[in-house]
Amino acid sequence: MESSQNQQSKLARKQEAKKLKRQRIIDAGGKRPREKHSTEEISTNNNDEEFRKSKLQKKDNHHNVNGNKKKKKNKNNQNTASNSNRFGRVMINTPCPNKPRTSTLSIAIPGSIVSNAQTMELRTYLIGQIARACTIYHVDEIIVFDDNLSQELKVRSGYHHRRRDNHGHNNSNKKDGDGNDDPAKEKDSKSMAPSKDPHTFMANILQYCECPQYLRRHFFPMHPDLQFAGLLNPLDAPHHVRVLDRCLFRDGVVSSKRGKGGNDGDNEEGGGSLVDCGIRGRMVEIDRVLTPGIRCTVQMDMKSYGTPGKKHLKGKVVSPSAPREHDGTYWGYSVRMASSIKSIFDEAPYESGYDLKIGTSERGDLSVDDELFKEKIN
Repeated sequence: MESSQNQQSKLARKQEAKKLKRQRIIDAGGKRPREKHSTEEISTNNNDEEFRKSKLQKKDNHHNVNGNKKKKKNKNNQNTASNSNRFGRVMINTPCPNKPRTSTLSIAIPGSIVSNAQTMELRTYLIGQIARACTIYHVDEIIVFDDNLSQELKVRSGYHHRRRDNHGHNNSNKKDGDGNDDPAKEKDSKSMAPSKDPHTFMANILQYCECPQYLRRHFFPMHPDLQFAGLLNPLDAPHHVRVLDRCLFRDGVVSSKRGKGGNDGDNEEGGGSLVDCGIRGRMVEIDRVLTPGIRCTVQMDMKSYGTPGKKHLKGKVVSPSAPREHDGTYWGYSVRMASSIKSIFDEAPYESGYDLKIGTSERGDLSVDDELFKEKIN
């Protein structure tokens, strides 16, 4: 009997709850209310309207206050970033091209930063990021110096490269007439050893990144330091030209062949050297004879691009700084190594040295935007 009475009481409660719910929906205009209100608040329609208006006003005020706070925070962040930045104002705009530039920019980087990377993949990628940043901000020279804080790199053993002759045969097990190992093979194995010195490793990767893609096979043979070169991001520098680009300047490698000369040839015995500038099927004949195998910068004759019948293009050898001095075109960076901080300045490639020297440190207090710094420059 008690169980049946309990069930009846539960059913009655459910029915009452359903009635109240239906009444709330009717009072809300046919929409189910999302918030539970007290019986006093939903007693009349007037009370419901006043309640909704008060809620909307509170929400609007809350959003306005938060919006004002966010705007104030953004303004404060901008002011602090422009005025009280610890490391000074960051160069937002890169150097503008199409203007002749006679000044140069050099940076010195310690090779010990490579020792902090745990694997060879991370070391290679770290140096690639440095090379890309230097290219973006038009750095003309990178000095890798020894700060006496570096450690020998842990290299992987077991890197094997098969030597092949001109006919494509494998010479990895080649021996001499007496049955001993080929001395050329022993010499090649020593040269193929991975670099344990972080400075040498860093310089090799920086030079590899700077070299145009069509010249890398001429200047960079297979080497353990370049095992993870596929992880490097392309620099996409102006001197990394494509095959079909018609540009005024190109980098190339001098071949052992000579041109026929002609009316434009300065050499009476024959034309100048032929240079491979990355133009498919066509070499560039320059105005002089150079040592084969070296890299040079060639100023192209733009009219020769439009003569597909001729076998060779025409050009003349110029200095690597000619594109920069002509119209401000960035033409890569040079890499050199220094044994100490002192040798950075003693072995400078410029006659008068560096005009302005800036030292950076994590613990420095003087910023580039400070008036004291500007006074010292002036």
